[in-house]
This record gives sequence, C-alpha cells and structure tokens, in this order.
Amino acid sequence: MSVERNFIAPVRVADRPKRRLRFAERDSLFWRRAWGGLWAAGAFLASASAMGTPTGFGASQDVMLMVLAATAAMGLFSMLLAIVFTWLRLPLPRLFAGGAATLLSGSIAALKVSGAGWTGSVVIAAAYTACGMAAGMLLSALHAVSVRRCDDGAGTPAAFKAAAISAALLLLLPAAVRMSEDIGEAMAGEAADYALAQPPSGQGGYQAFTYGSGSDRREEFAEDAMLVSRTADASSLLPSWSPLKSLYWGFEPARLPLNGTAWLPDGEEPVPLVLLVHGNHLAEQDSDKGYAYLGEMLASRGYAAVSVDENFLNYSVWSDIPEDDMLLRSWLLLRHLEQLAEWAEQPDNPFYGRIDLSRTALIGHSRGGQAAAMAADASRWFGTGVDGVSIRAVAALAPTDTITDGERAQLSGVSYLVLQGGRDADLTDFYGERQYNRTAIEPDSDAFKAAVYIPEANHSRFNSDWGTMDNSLPGGLLLSQKGLLSGEEQRAAASYFISAFMDAVFRSDAEARDRIRNPGDSLPGFRSPGYSIQYEDGSYRMLQDFEKAGDLPSLPAAEAAPGLSAAVEPVPSRSGGGQDSLAGVFSWAAGSGEDYYRIRLEEPPVIQPAGGITFSAANRSMDLCDADGSACQPQEITATVRLTDADGQFSQAAVGPISPPEAPRYLRMSWLAEGWSKGKYKAAAASVLHSYRMPLKLFAMLNPSLDTDGLVSVEIRFRSAGSGPGKLMLDNIGLYGPDFSKSSISPPG
Repeated sequence: MSVERNFIAPVRVADRPKRRLRFAERDSLFWRRAWGGLWAAGAFLASASAMGTPTGFGASQDVMLMVLAATAAMGLFSMLLAIVFTWLRLPLPRLFAGGAATLLSGSIAALKVSGAGWTGSVVIAAAYTACGMAAGMLLSALHAVSVRRCDDGAGTPAAFKAAAISAALLLLLPAAVRMSEDIGEAMAGEAADYALAQPPSGQGGYQAFTYGSGSDRREEFAEDAMLVSRTADASSLLPSWSPLKSLYWGFEPARLPLNGTAWLPDGEEPVPLVLLVHGNHLAEQDSDKGYAYLGEMLASRGYAAVSVDENFLNYSVWSDIPEDDMLLRSWLLLRHLEQLAEWAEQPDNPFYGRIDLSRTALIGHSRGGQAAAMAADASRWFGTGVDGVSIRAVAALAPTDTITDGERAQLSGVSYLVLQGGRDADLTDFYGERQYNRTAIEPDSDAFKAAVYIPEANHSRFNSDWGTMDNSLPGGLLLSQKGLLSGEEQRAAASYFISAFMDAVFRSDAEARDRIRNPGDSLPGFRSPGYSIQYEDGSYRMLQDFEKAGDLPSLPAAEAAPGLSAAVEPVPSRSGGGQDSLAGVFSWAAGSGEDYYRIRLEEPPVIQPAGGITFSAANRSMDLCDADGSACQPQEITATVRLTDADGQFSQAAVGPISPPEAPRYLRMSWLAEGWSKGKYKAAAASVLHSYRMPLKLFAMLNPSLDTDGLVSVEIRFRSAGSGPGKLMLDNIGLYGPDFSKSSISPPG
C-alpha cells in the first residue's frame, strides 16, 4: 500500500505543471478571441462611416474597403501598443488592451469629425469601447465553455459559430438602421391621409423625360436622354477645378453639362414653367432625383417642372465645394432657362409651344433655395437675367442666406414662399425669414410672400433621397428622431404649400392663398405641428412696422400702457443674430393687469368690407426665464384687438392664446448639445412670428354701433394667462384689403 501511494503521488505532482501550462495557454487564447469583439465594434464604426462618406464606387465597395482599412489599422496599432505595453511591463492582456486603445482613439476621432465636443466624444467613445470589450469577453468565454464541452464529447463549438454570425450581423447593422427607418417612414405614410386640392379640370396626365449632355456618367443624361443639351462655359467662375473631379465627372469647367429631368403635362396649351434645384449634399449621391414627388405633383396640376442636376458642385470625399458656389448654382439655373427658351422655339421639340416663359417659378432646397432667389435677382450679380423669361415666383425649402460678393438677394415684384423646419439640424436658424423680410411687395400688386415654420420638420426629409438624418453617419445616429415628422409627412407638407403657392401665383386663386394662411385640418396625417405662418400681400397698408429703432412711446401716433416695458429690437434668430427686421418688444411683471399698445389714427383709414386688421406676434416669455437663470414655465399670452371710433364706440375680438415656443431637442442625449459644433444644438427656443388677420365684419358684428369708416385707434391688448410675467413681440401692424385675385371671398377669421 505504501509503495502504491509513493507511485501515484509523483504522477499527480507531475500533472500539475502541465495543467497550469494549459490554463495559461487558454488564458492567452481567451484575450485573443476577445479582441474579435473590439474588431467587430471597429468594423461597425467603419461601415457606418463609409455610408456617411461615399466615394462613388458604390455602398458595398465603400463598406468593404473601409472595413478592410479599419481591420488593418486595428491589427497594426494593437500590435504596436502591445509591444509598448510589454516594454513597460504592464500587467495587461496586451494585445486586447492595444485593441481597446485603438478603438477608443478611432471612435473619438469619428465623433470629433461629426462635430461632437471633446467631453462628449470621450464619454461616448469610452462607453462604445467598453461595450466592444464586454462583448468580446463574453463571446470568448462562451467559446471557451463550448470548446471544453467539445473536448468532453458534448458537442461542437456552437458559441464560436454564434460569435461569427454576430460579427457578420454587426457589419450589416448600418444598413439595418437605415432600412428600419425607411420602413417606419413607409408605415407613417400609409397611415396618413394627405389632402391636396384636386388638379384643375383637364389636368392630371403628364410625360416624364430627361435632357442632358449625351455623354454623362449617368445613363439618363447620356444615351437615355430624350434631348441633348449644350454645355455651359463656367471657366471664369471656376478658376480652380480638381483633376479628380475631371476624372470622376468627365468634363472641365469650360463645358459644364445642362442635365435635367422634366415632367410635361398633357395638352397643347402653354403652361407655367417651374425649375427645381437641390442644395449641397454628397456629390456622389444624385440629389436631383429627390424632388420627383414635386415634379410629378406639379405636372399633374398643369405646370411644366424640371429638376436640375448640379451635383458636380457639391461636396465630395475627394474635393470640397467650389469657391463662390452660390454664384455657380444660380448662374447654372439661368443657363438652363436659356436652353429651355431655345427649345421652346424649335418646332420638333417637346417644349415647343408648351412652356410659358413669362410665367416662370424657381424652387430650391438648402443652398438651392438661396440660388433660386439669386437667379430671380440676377442683375445684382450678372448684370441681366434671361431674355424672354420672367421669374414671377420663388419657393425655398430650408434655404441658406449667405453673403455673396458682398450682396444678398433683394426680391421685388416676385412672390416668395419659404418653408423651414424647427428641428433642422443642418441649418438651425430660420435663414429664409431674412429673405422673406427683404422681399418687397409693391402696394396694390398681385404679389405676396409667406413664411411657414413647421416645428417638427428637419432639413433632409424635404428630399426623398437624402435619408432621414441631417448629419451623415456615424454622427447622425446621435440625432434625436423622436417626434419628427416622417419623410412622407414632411414631403406632403411641401407638396401642399407649394401647390397652393403656384395656384395662387399663376391662377390668381384666392382660395389657394387661404390654404397657405390657414392650413387648418387640410393635412390630417400630421401630429399637430403647430405652424407659425407670416403673410403679406399687395393689399396691406402698414400702420407700424417698427423699422425705426428707438423707444416705442416716442414713435409717432403710438403709445404703450403706463408701466409697460417697451422697446424696438431686432427680431432674433436662434443663434442670437438678427433676421433683417425690427419689432416692438413688450414685457411686464407678474400680477400686471391687461396691458396694451395703441396706435392713434390721424385720419380714418379706408377699409373695404372684405378687409380687416393684421399684425404679427410671438411669445418671448422664455427670455424672462433665461434672464435670471431660473427654471420656469412660460405662460400663454391672451391677446385681443380693440377698434375705437370717434364717438368712443369700440369693439374687440380675441385672436386666441399665443403659446410660447418649445425648445427643440436635436440630440438623443441633451448634455451633448453644449459642445457639439460650438454649441450649434443648444436648445434655444426660436421666437418665430405668426401673422393674425381679423376681418372688419367680425368687429362690426360684435358691435353694430361701431363706425368702421371713422376709426381713431387700433389697440392690441395682452396679458399672461396665469397673471405671471410675460414678454410679447409685435410686428407689422396694419390693414389689409381683399386679395387681388380672380375670386373674391371673405378673409378667414
């Protein structure tokens, strides 16, 4: 027995070092396998970045190349850092730690490029890296358990297969994110019932075709083009042109193509012409296709529409946008008009006798919106416009408003419409309101202007091909999507207002103007977006537009209630600048009674029975909260208009509560806003004016004794709904008459 014990004991002792060695080997293998989780996280980040920065070779190739590059970088830097950690004798799983440091650095770099501040970049990158580490360790542990079971004859390493499948799915996750958003938009669109006015009698059918250079890289503008257009020599406007651009696009600045997609209504009579132009997006993505919904809608309503291709002026991974690109964008629009004017005179051309160039409109999105206004004011930059072409209307979707050669467009004799989203994460300011304020409407003219602010709309969804996010991936994943209108809803809003705008301009349809001023329930699929709409037409006679700075009480024929703080201030933008306009600003303390601002009329105005009183207002009570830094809840403001005649008779009517604006939430995590793009997303509420119109017949009905031909004062009275402090901005107090249009209906109450 003792001999047997002595024989067995050495065997067991000899086994122990071997078992310790095997455990050490498996421990090293564990961390190497766990490194795969870091690689998968890096691959996801790389594939998302590839989708946000297309190279023109196609999405699959971009993702593959970016993942390969990320894999090479992960492997190289992981090994280099592992060598450093070994030299420093750090007690770490060195390859794994090197991979974690590489992923952390890459994630920070990607977030910084997207616009995040240092704090946000480090925190999010650290959390993302920690998730990659945890996933890698979990999969490695599952694999180790599976291998042990396999060694014991219990089965195959299923965990290893699961890890491989998970990594593959991780690579496809960006596409899955995009697909899920598209499915969500489609479902929202199917659930909504959008009400557009019916096409005029005899309209509805149209033909669609393209025109182009005949040798373009896109087939629809090359061999598939119905018409071959001439080229435009922009060498004087494009002194520098990257050789990479020439290689990719196949042309030089001296022969820029005139490419377009046209929708032409059925029939034989000449119809108004509408040009649509995109803004700056990724050059490798065809932005002009994203307005087919507008082209089809306009053609079905009897307008000839053309979506213009200017993609070669857009930003690319290989080259930036050209200098003075706004000049180029507007100049190219004029060249398209010249080409269309030539075709309209050629008997064998589909445009022959079909487009009425004296009734032309321009529609632009983003930079295209500014380019459209500049083209309508072409003489300011180019000396002249296009012979035989009269641009009578400009519509802009979330436009820019940059200074070009020291100038901005100053429209006159042109009707203007602008739509802006309150959740626009690209252009957070309402730049189109500045153009609205600079647009001059001549008295008694048929022209008008309108500015529509849609709180739950963003920038990209006006274009059906720009995706759902205003920032490219991966940064776009951090933008909040909660509460946004779907793409279908937002484009339905654009269709609604643009169709009404064109009908009002080219058919002199007063009901169409009503659809702009009072959309009401015309868009039943919407989630109470709460539009703010400003409006002015040639029938307006301003009593007070506050365009002279100074103290309000010193202004002629005007007085404010005693104790009311009153001043003239610039209409503010979200970022703190001005909107090229001044307004009256009134503030009062808590417990105040009803205050007022009164305009005395030295001569009784002539107000036609179909006319009335108008003014614009915005609740700025949030400023009072910001002033003392305290948390508070701004209150609604109740407002009434009182008219008084020479005999002291008066009549007053309420316009409904004026609600304070809500600060938009741009990012999923609000704390990121402070450092993102230098505070671009700090959630300031925009003080957007809304125009109120009150028909004279309403006041006469409330007090039949009121002498509407002998009015001596117009008074706007206001107070906070809860007797708290308040601040109100007033502008453009005046009178309006009946619309100068073919139909005569009473203005809305």
